[in-house]
Amino acid sequence: MPRLKTVPCVTESSDGPVVHWVDRFLCLLETRENCPICPHRQFVVRFQLRAADHLVACPIWRSEKSRELKEDPMDYQTVQRETCFNLKPYLFCQHCPNSDPSADPKITRRWVETEERQKKIELMLDEEERDG
Repeated sequence: MPRLKTVPCVTESSDGPVVHWVDRFLCLLETRENCPICPHRQFVVRFQLRAADHLVACPIWRSEKSRELKEDPMDYQTVQRETCFNLKPYLFCQHCPNSDPSADPKITRRWVETEERQKKIELMLDEEERDG
């Protein structure tokens, strides 16, 4: 069995507190008398799904020109993100954040429109700040 993260554990003895190192899974079991007050008793459980297994919203434009003109996509298609990493079947794939494994997956429809609107708002605020 691989060694888990070890943490200091304080137990009481007739000579006073004794600090020793234990595997973190013992903290989960709360087998010692000081476990209820120990900071190691709290856990955050995270599940990492394979990025390629995510389903993402893929924007589809009428043409490359409509995309370059920043027109709204005509529709979105739900695809497995592995398609974004490997196949890249659409013209936009090379520019799409879904094709970057380190980026958060774009799973909601109309995410392109939302991001464009956010960029416009930020530009307007920047201009107001410069002018004002």
